[in-house]
Amino acid sequence: MKTRIKSKDWVTLVLWIIIPVVVFHLVIGNFWKTMDITLSTKATIFESLFNMIVLPIYLVIIGNRYIKDISFRDQIIIGFLMVIGIGLSIFLHFRNWADNGGSWQNPDRGTLAVIQLELFIGVAVVLIGVVIRWLVGKFGKRYSFD
Repeated sequence: MKTRIKSKDWVTLVLWIIIPVVVFHLVIGNFWKTMDITLSTKATIFESLFNMIVLPIYLVIIGNRYIKDISFRDQIIIGFLMVIGIGLSIFLHFRNWADNGGSWQNPDRGTLAVIQLELFIGVAVVLIGVVIRWLVGKFGKRYSFD
């Protein structure tokens, strides 16, 4: 039987999603403030890689701790929280850029393209991870090699 996630576990999950995202962007934001073009370029590349690869994989790993034997509704909510975590991270990346030489009102096309790419790849990685986890949970026991 599928169970429901307890409220304390929801709070823990949200903290596991939000705290690393905020801390990472606060640390990287210090490199933006130096106004050294080399450090700013490296910081934006690092933030983009974090948003597209590291964070989605981390979120799938954290989410998989909670996805075992829970209701489909809770699985959807966890997936939604993962997408919110990616969106928050992308926003903080944009904030770092806009506060240090960029423009809040009129971002250039390159910046908008980076935002769209980060969102697309980040969500795709999370969806692939969640679908793989769902397939393993649904069919893994049936096709076990033990």
